[in-house]
Amino acid sequence: MAPERGECRERKRAGRLHTRSAPCFDDRMATYWSRRLAKRVTLASGSELVALRDAGEFLLASFQGVTVDAVLEHAGELLLTAAATGRRRDIEAVTAQTETLISTRPWL
Repeated sequence: MAPERGECRERKRAGRLHTRSAPCFDDRMATYWSRRLAKRVTLASGSELVALRDAGEFLLASFQGVTVDAVLEHAGELLLTAAATGRRRDIEAVTAQTETLISTRPWL
């Protein structure tokens, strides 16, 4: 379970932002997960990824246990950047990388 915002502030003051059970993120970052991707990304199942949150959930669900995958790693880095900044160019980059990831892995 994610910690409450006040708890994150307390951890920040104490220098303990992350614990194994519940990492804390900058409060501003949480607001950008609902931003829409540059365009809808359709999966082989017919499901669509519409927002950054959808892309994040897809990456987590599809690649649990994967330890080495350069395309996946780059998609994750771009996703976190887009969620942190909310900038259009960052969102366009993660959208393109997610499409690349899906196109190179037809089983998704």
